[in-house]
Amino acid sequence: MTEESRIDPTSPPAPSSGPPWRVVVHLDESDPNRQRLAVANLANLLDDLGDQQVVAELVANGPGLDAVLTTSTIGAELDALMVRGVAILACANTLRARHRSTADLLPGTEVVPAGISHLVRRQHEGWAYVRP
Repeated sequence: MTEESRIDPTSPPAPSSGPPWRVVVHLDESDPNRQRLAVANLANLLDDLGDQQVVAELVANGPGLDAVLTTSTIGAELDALMVRGVAILACANTLRARHRSTADLLPGTEVVPAGISHLVRRQHEGWAYVRP
């Protein structure tokens, strides 16, 4: 690895040219109350700061995958967030571990290779991390 290719973990991430607020919400619980809290947090954020000023993602992994399955009790609320521009992401590792496929996910849900890696990348890029 050359000196130029190393990332200095103490240097701030480069500023984004997009909306000023970037947030990633981590959902790793199957408790419906915690799932509703995550959805409410995102809706409140968008209401307060404005849909056009926020780039937001909800990352579901582990037991939190239940929230983004077609059997989810919060499917309508997640659909409403997607309409507002929130990306709903499911962990591929969790899908495999639970013997599920993309056909089991709510329409519009995207898949990331590993939820944990996605969360770490976003934090390194300067995104706010929220775990309700």
